[in-house]
Order: sequence, then structure tokens, then C-alpha cells
Amino acid sequence: MIVYPVFILEVLQTVLREVDHFEIEVMRFGDVSVFNEALHFWLSTPILTAVTSAIVQAYFGYRIRVLSGSWIVPLIVWMPTLVQLGAGLSLGIMTVSLDIIEVETTSHLIAIALTWLASSTVVDILIAVLLTYFLLKFKSGLKATNDILTNIIRLTIETGFCIRNFDRCLGDPHHYSLRQKTPVVRDFC
Repeated sequence: MIVYPVFILEVLQTVLREVDHFEIEVMRFGDVSVFNEALHFWLSTPILTAVTSAIVQAYFGYRIRVLSGSWIVPLIVWMPTLVQLGAGLSLGIMTVSLDIIEVETTSHLIAIALTWLASSTVVDILIAVLLTYFLLKFKSGLKATNDILTNIIRLTIETGFCIRNFDRCLGDPHHYSLRQKTPVVRDFC
């Protein structure tokens, strides 16, 4: 049910990025001023990433609701999901209105970008912790069932927490570029 909308958003994001890369690397090759223009990056990175993340995080919140049997527990996941969605949308809108690509140029964009990244990280950690907790509650005395649950828990922790958030936690938050999802390392100016 959510696979097709997420797939369409990812294809749209890929197409927009490739259009911008073609504009930068082919159509305007050698024009240094293109690196300071937003082009379609305002839509392809903050807005589409925030929307896609919100869809997936809301789905995991629903799965946590099914496992927990409570409506209160998924609210812990859904509230920061709404914060990261709002911050991602506002970052994209403010980027296109200011027509800038480097977040480090204005302090209010830094605050919005940090809110977006921090809330997304918090949601991912909450999803990993809550899924692990509720899956551990379902362990029984059967070895085959416990082995399957252990593998699911390991997969949840490895993919949902460790791999996704290291690029956010280790980078300099004041040096975040909308051209890519990871902090920028400048070797030259």
C-alpha cells in the first residue's frame, strides 16, 4: 500500500536530481555561479526526502501500534515525524524563496536544517528502540520462533539505527548542503 507512492516519490527525486546534474555538468559547464543556485534541489532533497521519510516513519508507527496494542505508543513516533516533515517542507520552501543552496549562509536556515535532521534522527532511534522492545516481548520458548525474532531485531537495529544515522551524527551540522544528504567536506574553495 505504501510501496507505490514511495517508489513514485523516489523516481521523481532521482529524475529531478539527474535533471539538475545535467544542467550543471553539461548545459552550464564551467559556469561557477550555477553552484549557488537552487535549481530543483530545493524540491528533490528537503521536500521529497521529508515526505518520503514521513510516509515510512508513519508506517512504522502503525506497525508499533499493532505490536503494542496501544494508541499512545505510536504517538511518540508520530509527533517527531510531523516535526521533521514540517522542518523539511519549510527548509525547501525557504531555500527556493531565497534561491540559495548552502544552508550555512543564513542562521535561520541552519536552525531549520538542524531541526529537520535532529527530529528525523530521533524518530529513527525511537522506531529502532520501540520495535526491538516490542519484538522482544513476543519471544517464546520455541527455538525457531526465537531465532526468527532475533534476526528481525538485528535487522531492525542495523538498518534503522546504525547505518542511517552515522552520516548525520558525525558531520558538521553547520556545513550541510542541499545538494546531497550528507555533510559537505570541502577540500578546496
